[in-house]
Amino acid sequence: MEKEEEKVEEKFEETEDEEYLEGEGGSKYNDALAQLERIGNLWNLCHMNRSEGKLQSWSMNLDCVWMELVADSNKDDEKEYVKLTNSFIVNYKGKPQEVILRHGQKKPVVVNTFGKSFNCLMQKEKFLRKLQAGQGKGSVSKDDDDGL
Repeated sequence: MEKEEEKVEEKFEETEDEEYLEGEGGSKYNDALAQLERIGNLWNLCHMNRSEGKLQSWSMNLDCVWMELVADSNKDDEKEYVKLTNSFIVNYKGKPQEVILRHGQKKPVVVNTFGKSFNCLMQKEKFLRKLQAGQGKGSVSKDDDDGL
């Protein structure tokens, strides 16, 4: 029984060597790979929701991507993201079209709110993809020269 306890204790001590720790209590490994996987999964959900026309779900997934990227963003990025999000909120009506009576008109006009909302989300996604590329998280960098 004592030999088994010694083996367990030896294994525990092995995990505390320099291979796993760097500096004082800091991890040699970080969350970068897990973050890239989360972002990749979110982009897949965005694609699915976009192709199915589920604008609210698409917007929420874009917000999740933003939360993954925000730590490495700057104040200008934050302002731009808020502007794009507010643009979607203003245009999203929860239905594909809306009948409105504009000032001075006698006949109601059908307005395609889906198209406006869709375009807002396209701009929001484009911004996030550029931000992600600028942060070096998941796209090919300009100095990659592997022949592909």
